Amino acid sequence: MLTFIVPLKSKRVATSWPHVCRLFKRAIASACAQTSAKFRVIAVCNEIPDGDWKDPRLEFISIDSEVPANAGARQRRDDVSRKRLIGLNRAVELSCSHVMFLDSDDCVSNKLAEHVAKNPLSNGWYLRSGYFYSEKQKRLHLERWRFSKWCGSSYIVRPEHLDYVERRNDGIHMCHTRMTNEFKSRGHPLQALPFHGGIYCVSHGENFHDYEPILWPKNPLLSGLRRLLFHRALTDSISEEFGLYPVSGKDQNR
Repeated sequence: MLTFIVPLKSKRVATSWPHVCRLFKRAIASACAQTSAKFRVIAVCNEIPDGDWKDPRLEFISIDSEVPANAGARQRRDDVSRKRLIGLNRAVELSCSHVMFLDSDDCVSNKLAEHVAKNPLSNGWYLRSGYFYSEKQKRLHLERWRFSKWCGSSYIVRPEHLDYVERRNDGIHMCHTRMTNEFKSRGHPLQALPFHGGIYCVSHGENFHDYEPILWPKNPLLSGLRRLLFHRALTDSISEEFGLYPVSGKDQNR
């Protein structure tokens, strides 16, 4: 069984809490839209966002961690790390076979749980390919080979193989850019997921990093090359598979 672990930032450090909640609602809906029923979603948060949270496969763990409103990047990452560990401990209690740490603003393919269910003994997978999405852009950006180097929501792994990660202040501190090599060096090589696995949602105001200027450059020459080589139409089938929809503007109340 695959368990998605979703740490949510505190209301105290959000640029816009209502917007954070809309992004979170979309991420949770995306995870819960799996074609297989063999999955769980564990959301770890300080404040549970308002919503109609009736899916029995979704569980909230509410904690009271000290995250000051003026917290810096390091403190915010430590907060995410603590929430990951809490979620992981609960996933182990549920005897899940694999976990995926999902950022609260990203979307995933609805085929992930089915793929895990068909391969329950696998060490896990890294998302080699996936999309980038910005609501300011009309087209997706496809990353074919290095998606896991860009996006933290890009690994499905067995919990028992996470013993290598650094644990500091009761949290899980992982560098997603090195996880593939780490698992291989410790005898637990990960496979490349054989389909586009996720959508990295960028440039919405709550990201640690903003890759939009790189992926959709304003320079006409670079823009033309990107459009030709990497940009793809946002089709209805992609939106359905990943549960992707706008969370700003006229569609924000979906």
